[in-house]
Amino acid sequence: MRYAQGDPRPPVPPKDFPRRPPMNPNTLLQEDRSALNHAPHQIRPSSDTSLPRPFPASQPSTPAKPGASPRPIEKRERRSSEPTSPSDEKIVQLEAQCSAQTKTGKRCTRVVKVGPPLAIVHPDAKDVERFCFQHEKNGLNWIPSYLNTDTQAALRSEMSKLPSAADVAGYIYTFEIRDESDPDHIHLKVGRAVNLTKRLDQWDKQCGTKQREHIIRGWWPGTVEASNDVVNGGSLLKGKVVAGDKGAYCHRLERLIHLELGDLVLSRQYINPAFPKLDADDVKKTGLVTKQKCAECGTTHKEIFTFKKVRKGKFKGQEWESIVQPVIQKWGGYVAKYPQRPVTKG
Repeated sequence: MRYAQGDPRPPVPPKDFPRRPPMNPNTLLQEDRSALNHAPHQIRPSSDTSLPRPFPASQPSTPAKPGASPRPIEKRERRSSEPTSPSDEKIVQLEAQCSAQTKTGKRCTRVVKVGPPLAIVHPDAKDVERFCFQHEKNGLNWIPSYLNTDTQAALRSEMSKLPSAADVAGYIYTFEIRDESDPDHIHLKVGRAVNLTKRLDQWDKQCGTKQREHIIRGWWPGTVEASNDVVNGGSLLKGKVVAGDKGAYCHRLERLIHLELGDLVLSRQYINPAFPKLDADDVKKTGLVTKQKCAECGTTHKEIFTFKKVRKGKFKGQEWESIVQPVIQKWGGYVAKYPQRPVTKG
């Protein structure tokens, strides 16, 4: 094929060899040989596109963009978020003593391994409360799964604490505040007392009115003798109170009870037909907690728990007997079964 004088000669594509053969300077044109002799000596990278390349055996399905150069092959650097190998960082296996108390009031002597995950993510892993296999199981048995996770953690923390030396023996009492103006809720006062009869009488004089009647529902530990004067389908009369022996550490017991009752008031798990077979993931905080001043005495009572009345199902009309009373009995049994040695000063 002939070309017009002055027209540039297109480069002749080499044969389709796997590797490009070396060029012979004798076969180059005079101007090419001159340029080759005067060019600075350097190693040309494989990504240089100034030299013609062999034509591929088949064209790619997607043409490359004009002016785009192939990406150079580089050694991939490890990202900072990637885990290090055992040789890069030493994993420390920490140990801690079990935080539970034995039946004799002494701390459990079992050693519990902490980590390695906890030892890495928690700067004070040794200070995190840990339980051995026996006491961990015991703790989980006392805490129901239907409570919110933050309540479960708070209960575990309270269970692991030693009671104060100021904690005394006493009672946990409950009476219902019946309000004719609020037929959709049941209000239960749950508190502690050293002198049960005196405390109940104080409440009756302080906040009792014809519209808001106080009905004793029970206490821990102790019994209420039945009477022919029982009114309103199972209520109990103050005149039949037989206090009995006191229970140990009523401050500690009250705290445990209030934590669980507060969760029940806020989340209303008992409304769900599946209660108590619920998990924390099934629970939503739907209840309304309001702290208003008492119309009779002008103070804000912190120990009154307001439950929405159950209108159907097995818990209908059984808010006290099937929901609140079992909580008090359970934690009363826990404190009685696992007595704690009080902390003394000095």
